Amino acid sequence: MNISPAKPNAVLSAFLGIITTILICVFILLLVVFNTSVTPVFKDLIQDIEIEEILESYDLEQDYYIWYQLNGLPFNNAYILYDDIEDFIKADAVSEEIGGVLDAYIRAFTSGDMDYHITAEDVMGIAKNIRPELNGLFENQLTNKDIETLAMTLDDILDFSALSVGGVMDDFGIDMPVPHFLVSKVMLWIIGIICTGLLFLIAFLRRGYLPDAFLAAGIPVAAAGVIAFIAGIWLDALTDTLSTTVSSLAIHLDGPAYHMMQYGFVFAAAGVLVIAISLMVSSLSKKAQDLN
Repeated sequence: MNISPAKPNAVLSAFLGIITTILICVFILLLVVFNTSVTPVFKDLIQDIEIEEILESYDLEQDYYIWYQLNGLPFNNAYILYDDIEDFIKADAVSEEIGGVLDAYIRAFTSGDMDYHITAEDVMGIAKNIRPELNGLFENQLTNKDIETLAMTLDDILDFSALSVGGVMDDFGIDMPVPHFLVSKVMLWIIGIICTGLLFLIAFLRRGYLPDAFLAAGIPVAAAGVIAFIAGIWLDALTDTLSTTVSSLAIHLDGPAYHMMQYGFVFAAAGVLVIAISLMVSSLSKKAQDLN
C-alpha cells in the first residue's frame, strides 16, 4: 500500500509544531525572568525574617569586632543593639535598598559576571538614599564625610572585594556552571535559535505551497502566545486570590504576570498575523485559479 508523502510530512510538522510551541513558551518564560525585578520580593522577604533571632543564634568570630566598630564610630551617639539593627533593616527604604543589591547580584550571576561585588562607592550611594534611617540609628545628623567613614568601616569589616558573585557561590558550596547556564542569556539565545530553526523546518516541510508553509509556522507562535497570555491572566488572578490569605510575597506575582501577558500578546499577535496573511494569500490564489 503506497503512502502519500504529504501524510508523514503533516504528522511530522504537527509533532514539530507541538515541540516548537513548548520551546517558545520556555523562551517567553526566560524573557519574563530576565525582565522582572525581584527587588520587591527581596524587600518583603527581608521584612518577614526574624533578623534579631538570626543574629543572636550565630556566635560569629567577628561579632564583637563588628559591634565594637559600629558603636565606636565617631558620629555615633547611640549604643546599637540587635533589635536596633532589625528595626533599621526592616525600614521600608532600607529593605528596598538591600533588595536592590540582591537583585544586582542575581543579574550579575545571570550575565556571567562572577567578579561583580558591591563597592564602598555603592554603599555611600545607598547610605545617602537612606540618610534619615541612618540618622535615627546613630541618633545623629550624618554628613557626607560621616557616610564615607561608615562605608569605609563596613568595607574594612566585610571586605567587599571578597563578596563577589563567584566568592559567594563558593562559600555556599554551589556548583556554578549548571545553575548559571540554566538562567543565563546563553540559554535564552539557544532556545531562541532552536525555535527559529524548528519554525523554518516546519515551513520547509510544506515548501510545496507557501501559504501552507506560513500557516504551519504561524500556528505554534500563536499557540505559545495564547498559552503565555492565559498563564499571565491566571497569575494575576492568583495574586488577587492569595495576597490576602497567604504571604505578602504573593502580591509580587503581578510583575511576572504583567510581563507574561505582555509577551504572550506580542507572540500571539505575530502568530495570528502570519496565519491571517497565509490564509489571505491562499484565498486569493484559489480565486485566481478559479478565474483561469
